[in-house]
Amino acid sequence: MDFAMEGVAGKQRIFILNAIYSFLAITVASVSFSVAVSSIAMGTAIVLWAYYLVVSKGHAFPHTPLDLFFLFYLVAEILSTVFSVEPAASFVNMKRLFLISILYLALLSLDTELKLKGILSLLIGVAALLSVMEIFSLTSIAGHFIRVSLFQYFLTEGGIKMILLLLALSFIIHPFTPKLWRILAITSAVPLLIGLILTQTRSSWLGLIAGALTLGIIKNKKLILFVLAFIIIFVLLAPTDFRERAASIFDPTTTSNLTRIHMITTGWRMFLDYPLVGTGDIDLRKLYVTYITPLNDAEGGHLHNNFMMLLVTLGFIGFFAIMAIFIKIFLAELEIVRGTRDHWLYGSTALGCLAAYVGFHVNGLFEWNFGDHEIAVLLWFTVGAALVSQRLHSITRRSTPTENNHNLSVIVITQNEESNIVDCLQSVAWANDIVVVDSKSVDRTVELAKQFTQKVFVTDWLGYGAAKNFALQKATNEWVLWLDADERLTLALASEIQEVIRNDSIAFSGFEVARRAFFLGRWIKHCGWYPGYVVRLFRRIAVTFNTSRVHEKLEYQGAVGRLKNDILHYTDETLFHYLSKFNRYTSLAAEDLIEARKKFSLYDVLVRPPFLFFKMYVLRLGFLDGMHGLILCLLSSAYVFTKYAKLWEGTKSPVKTGDSL
Repeated sequence: MDFAMEGVAGKQRIFILNAIYSFLAITVASVSFSVAVSSIAMGTAIVLWAYYLVVSKGHAFPHTPLDLFFLFYLVAEILSTVFSVEPAASFVNMKRLFLISILYLALLSLDTELKLKGILSLLIGVAALLSVMEIFSLTSIAGHFIRVSLFQYFLTEGGIKMILLLLALSFIIHPFTPKLWRILAITSAVPLLIGLILTQTRSSWLGLIAGALTLGIIKNKKLILFVLAFIIIFVLLAPTDFRERAASIFDPTTTSNLTRIHMITTGWRMFLDYPLVGTGDIDLRKLYVTYITPLNDAEGGHLHNNFMMLLVTLGFIGFFAIMAIFIKIFLAELEIVRGTRDHWLYGSTALGCLAAYVGFHVNGLFEWNFGDHEIAVLLWFTVGAALVSQRLHSITRRSTPTENNHNLSVIVITQNEESNIVDCLQSVAWANDIVVVDSKSVDRTVELAKQFTQKVFVTDWLGYGAAKNFALQKATNEWVLWLDADERLTLALASEIQEVIRNDSIAFSGFEVARRAFFLGRWIKHCGWYPGYVVRLFRRIAVTFNTSRVHEKLEYQGAVGRLKNDILHYTDETLFHYLSKFNRYTSLAAEDLIEARKKFSLYDVLVRPPFLFFKMYVLRLGFLDGMHGLILCLLSSAYVFTKYAKLWEGTKSPVKTGDSL
C-alpha cells in the first residue's frame, strides 16, 4: 500500500513493514501451539505500528469498509464497561478490542503476493505439522480414545483446525490453483482433518461441514457430494467413540447439551435484567449462579454461544454493533469472492476466508469462540486476508504490463450485458483503444461501458458478423483483440498478449486462444468445449468477419500462432439464460441455412441431434463433466434439432386449403 509517507525514509519504512509482517506471521502461526508467543508477537507488532503511525503522521492507517462499525463497537464496549456490574473486570476484558488490530496489521504489511503466499503457507503448514505430531500422540484409556489436546485445549484445537482446513480446501477446489500448490494444500488438509476429528469437538465438526458446504455452493458442487459421502463413511466406519460423539449432537439429554440449554435460557433471563448495555464484558459465573444452580463447575463462566454471550455482556446496543460488523464482514467477503474468482491465489484466499467465517459462526452457536484469543486472532486475520486479496487483485489488474499498450485495440459487441461488461472491460482496461458496439441495450450496459471508453457506438441490430466488422472499422491500432462480453482475460494472458504486440518481428497474422468455458458455473473440460481454440488476437488489416447471423467466423490471411494462456468464458450461468438465447439463436441459424439454400432432410432431425449427443457425451468424454456435461450435451442436441426443424418450417411449401368440391 502506497501511503506517501512523510518523515519516514524509504529504507526505514521497508524495515518497519517487514518487521510488522514478521511479527504478524508469528502471531497467527503460533496460535496453534502457544497463546503466550502469539500475544507477545502481536503486542510487538502493535507497538511497531504505533511508532509507524506517529512518524508517518497518521498515514499508516489502512482504511477499511469496517472502520465506522468498529468505532460503534468501541463505544458500545465503553458504555457497557461504565455501567458494568464489575467495571474493573470489564475494563480489563476490553483488551479483546486489540485483536481487531490483526486486521489492520495484515492490510498494512501484506503488500505483495509473495508475503500473502508466505504467511498462508506458514500458518497452514505449522498447524498441519503439529496435527501430524498429535495424531501419533493419540492414546486411549479403558478402550476409549482421549481427546487430542497436545498443544491447546481441545475446543480451541478444534476451532483452529476447522478454520485452517477450510482455507486449505479452498485452494484444493479452485480450478486455477497450480498443481504444486494443490498438492501442498491436500498434504496439509489430510492431517488437519484427522486432527480435527481426534479433538472430538462437535461444534467444530459442524463448522467444518457448514464451511465446506459454502465452498461447494459457491465454487464446486462436487464438494457437497464429497461432504455427504464422508459423513456416511464416518457413520459406518468410524470407531465407536467418535460415532457416539457425533450422535450426541442430537441428544438433548447429554450433560454437555443440557448445560448449554441451561446457559441459553438463563442467559435470556440475564439479558432481560440488563437489556440496554449489559452486564459488562466479565466472567459471568458469580452472576449466573444467582439465577440457576449449575449442573457442573464449568457451567456459567461464559454461555457457550456467541450471540447470547454478546447479548448478555454488551446489551442490545453492543449486540447491535457486533451484528452490524458481522453482517458487513459477510457481505464484504462475498463481494471479494465474486471479484477475485479469476485469480487462483486471491480467489482461493477470499473464498477460504468466507468459508472459515461461516464455520466460525456455526461453531459459535455452541462455543464462546469470539472470546477465545486464538480463534479471534484467526477470525480477524482471515477478514484482513480477504481485504488484502481484494486490494492486491485490484493493484495487479491496474499494474498489468502497460508498456506499448498503444498497439492494441479491443472490440466488444453488446446487448443488455450490464452483468458482464464491467468485468470484461476491466480485464482489458490497460489497452488504450476499446471499441464497444451496442445494439440498443435497455439496461445500463452503455453507461457502464462508458466508464472504460468513449468509443461506445449504439446501433440497430446488425447481426453478429456485421456488428464486429463495424467495430473493426472503428479500431485504430495494428493489433486487435476480439472479446465477447461474457469473456475475461486472465492476468497471464494479458501479459502474454503484451509480449506479442511488443515483438515487431512476429510473422503471424493472428493468434488463437483456448477458451475455458463455464456452463452453469462449472468449467466444462470435455464435451469438445476445451480447449476450443479460436482466433482472437489478429492484425487489423488481415481479417474480416463473415456476415453469418449467429456463430460468425473470422476470415483471415496469413499464418496463425497459438497463445499459451486461456480466455475465461462465463457462458450461461443459469438455464434460464441459456433458454432465453435458445429460441433466438436457433432462428438466426435457420435463417442462415435458408439463405444458403440448404435443403431439409429427415437426416437433419433424426440423425444429426442424437449423433451430436453421442459425439459430445461419449466420444468427447462429456460424461466426465457430471450432470453439467449431461445437461449441456442434451441441450446441444436439442439446439441442432430445433435449428433444422426451423429450417423445415421456413422452407416447406405453404399449406394449401384446396378448392371446394
